[in-house]
Parts: sequence; structure tokens; C-alpha cells
Amino acid sequence: MKIKHTLDHNEFKENFEEYKDTLIPEYLKYCLKQSKKTFKVRLPSVNTMKRHGNWSYEDVQAVLDFNEPVFKAIESLREMICFFEEFIDNTEASSVDESTKQERIAFIKEAIMQTHRIIAIYKAVIIEGR
Repeated sequence: MKIKHTLDHNEFKENFEEYKDTLIPEYLKYCLKQSKKTFKVRLPSVNTMKRHGNWSYEDVQAVLDFNEPVFKAIESLREMICFFEEFIDNTEASSVDESTKQERIAFIKEAIMQTHRIIAIYKAVIIEGR
């Protein structure tokens, strides 16, 4: 689920209304749906592995392989959060009127909170080594 964030801040600023009205909400809804689906599919395996007593080398390798797609998804979402945080900083420093700044910042902060929720769902099904 690795998604490259090739968007730059200027393009995002210029097309903010389009992103705000359709693209970001749809993308976050898709990510939330995927994270819940992943959680549901992976939870039985996580519970089984957590009950497993002594782990062999093969068990540890299987856990690493099992966790890798989730780590990639989380990393992609963290990159998006960094992009949003930089956009907030740029918006605060810009010469846009105050009401527009506040509206954009509030929207982006809400998107960041939703992204953190998605990350938390993904983290719930990561098997930690012993």
C-alpha cells in the first residue's frame, strides 16, 4: 500500500478546494476501510502468534514477513502526515487571509487526526518480537 506523495505544496495550495472536497476525504475513507479490513483478517494470526511459547528463527522470520506490509502502510501514512504538517507551517507563514488560513489548517489537522487513527488500527495487528 505504498503511495508516493509526489504532490508539492504549491500545487496542493492552488488546488486545495478540490483536494478538500473530494480527494483527501475519499483517500482517508479508503485507508480507513483498508486498515479495518487488514485488522479483521490479521487478528486471528496475531492472537495465535502471541500465545506461541518459544520462537524459533523461522518464527521470527515469519513475524517479520507478516509485519512488513503493515510497516510499509504506516510509513506511507507518516509521510502524508509530514506533508500535511509542512503545509500547515507554510500556510501559517503565507499571506493568505486569516479566515482561509484557519479553515485550511483546521481541515488539515482533522485529516492528520484521521490518519493517526488509521495508523493506530494498523499498529494493533503488529506482532512484537520477544
